[in-house]
Amino acid sequence: MARKTIPRPEVEIPKVYLDGVAKNLVGKLYGPNGPPRGTTFADLEELAVQLGRTISRELLNRALERQAAPLPATPSVDGVGDVGGSDRVGEAGGAADAGDRDGTVR
Repeated sequence: MARKTIPRPEVEIPKVYLDGVAKNLVGKLYGPNGPPRGTTFADLEELAVQLGRTISRELLNRALERQAAPLPATPSVDGVGDVGGSDRVGEAGGAADAGDRDGTVR
């Protein structure tokens, strides 16, 4: 049995913009008169699926690219600062670094 997907609130924010993008794409792809007579619903649906995949891929790529961008150095709570340090696990000075500040591993 199919489940109804509840739209996320983030989808409503760009809805007007995406409506405009869809209108623009139809105009660019088919001109002012729309698809030619005889174009099947299956053809239109396949185009919509392919365009949706392209948008999905680009959205994911760009979101992950921004998420992976290096974080700026921020001062620590004690006021000493963490210039050049890292909070990322596995990087030197990061959460997985078992050594002291002088490099001694205990």
